[in-house]
Amino acid sequence: MDQTLCQVDPQYLNHLSAYNRLLLQRNAYLKKVMQGERVDMGILQALDSQMGVAAEYISPSRVEFVRELMALTTRNYQAISRSAEQPGAEYSYALAEASWAELMKSAHAQDTRAGRTTAGLHRDEINLALDGFPARRFSSQGQLKSYVFALKLAQYQYSTRKTGRKPLLLLDDIFDKLDQQRVEALLNFLVEQKVSQVFITDTDARRVPEVVASLGQSFRTFLVDNSTIQEVIQG
Repeated sequence: MDQTLCQVDPQYLNHLSAYNRLLLQRNAYLKKVMQGERVDMGILQALDSQMGVAAEYISPSRVEFVRELMALTTRNYQAISRSAEQPGAEYSYALAEASWAELMKSAHAQDTRAGRTTAGLHRDEINLALDGFPARRFSSQGQLKSYVFALKLAQYQYSTRKTGRKPLLLLDDIFDKLDQQRVEALLNFLVEQKVSQVFITDTDARRVPEVVASLGQSFRTFLVDNSTIQEVIQG
């Protein structure tokens, strides 16, 4: 999430860098307090205030990102898996129920005992689900792998939408992660979406070219042995 948002939004990158820098300073100070230094609430409040400026930009950006990403992921997943299963995500974030000032103030006592910042944006979590059940615990390997590819494609689509530029899409050893039917569905979906340039790796020299050729797409195959290109086949 942070990686994608930093790539498409320079302000997000600036605010996240500021937040992380201040978090390190705050943790360093709290560690001294835990080791016996007398707590100065003025220092904590000053750090909290500065972090709040960044938090008020970062948190809404993340909420909107998750909303847009999951809308794209749902469409991608159903196209790849050819099923009606419904991906979802529960985003647990620091500012869901309290303002930044309230959150940090309520955590001061615990922070000074723990010697670290126990509440904040660095504690945010995204829990992925499929048909309402935690994906990691209740999904099959095929479902999980389809979910991963659907998320990566959504990241690609989101970046394209926000920047107007199409990044390269890298798919590593896809037959190790998906069966033949899902690979064909995935590549067909990429063609339908007019993805610009895709690099695909596989341990079998024929499998991917055969699927791509069946879709009527031009391609080049590079055979690599010990980091040396042995042959280039134009398809």
